[in-house]
Amino acid sequence: MDIKQFKLTNGEEIITQVVEWPDDDAVEMVIKNPLKVFSVQTEDNSFYHSFRPWMLYQIDDKNLMLLNMSQIVGEANPHQSVINEYNKTLNYLLKDERKEVTDIEENVTFEDLAEMFFRKGKLH
Repeated sequence: MDIKQFKLTNGEEIITQVVEWPDDDAVEMVIKNPLKVFSVQTEDNSFYHSFRPWMLYQIDDKNLMLLNMSQIVGEANPHQSVINEYNKTLNYLLKDERKEVTDIEENVTFEDLAEMFFRKGKLH
């Protein structure tokens, strides 16, 4: 399975596994486990990058998604260091998401969930 980096028309960058490339007449490709690339500039003008799920609750080895080809303005083979970080983040999310969803109380608020994810370093 190919791991590709796409620049989308809205400016977002994603790293994803391409399950199936489109045929000549198709407008969508099949992908799974897309992670959005975030770039942050610190006060000392250095940069760091991190990954977050592109769509909520879609990081799963069983979930397939369609990506419209007309929304892609750039495609690249990510550097090996980016692939390594993608795989580490994906493994972390796949392992921890299943465990924590069953532990969430019914009356939890969005703010509680956001705090839980930030505190555990999932959204960094």
